[in-house]
Amino acid sequence: SGIYDPGLYQFGISDEVHQMLPKFSYRGSEIDHLISLKEDNVAYELTLNGAEEMAKNFEAFPGIYYFAHHGCRTHKGSGEVQLPDKNMLTLFKPMGLAEGLYSKNGDCSWRMNDAIVNVPSARYPLNGDPYEPFSGVSECRPGIWYWFPTENKDHLSFNGIGEKSIDDYYRFLFEMICALPPAEKINQRNEKNGL
Repeated sequence: SGIYDPGLYQFGISDEVHQMLPKFSYRGSEIDHLISLKEDNVAYELTLNGAEEMAKNFEAFPGIYYFAHHGCRTHKGSGEVQLPDKNMLTLFKPMGLAEGLYSKNGDCSWRMNDAIVNVPSARYPLNGDPYEPFSGVSECRPGIWYWFPTENKDHLSFNGIGEKSIDDYYRFLFEMICALPPAEKINQRNEKNGL
């Protein structure tokens, strides 16, 4: 076929369009119903207003560690516009461009994105929960959002889509998680010290 190779062979999806067609069927009435719900669908939740609304109801639990890895595959175009990078997955480029044109109340920093999530909201919820940049496992405490530096990746890169290998990434995650002290011990120590 040669239309587009999505690089999803591990999921049984190839560039052979005729292999995929029998698996999918258009369910227009179901889709139309979801769209009619306006704010009760994932499309709304992916907007800045929808994400902000959802974050208001979220509260970090004191016994859980929170880490946010995020990417950006856009670059500055003319003016303040963010354009998709050449290495952004082709299927994501329209969404990356749409986000790259959007600003939140004139704040253009919201235009940098990984084609699905903008960079500012990918780091931590904007609801008042505590957050700080990750500086090492020994500094981590439960109930705080730790965000890592922005990486040159799009949204599915962290799942291995479009990447040569993600072994090192997952090895780092496993080692980091194994090195964290149990949250109960941290909380008991904090209570003992009046924190």
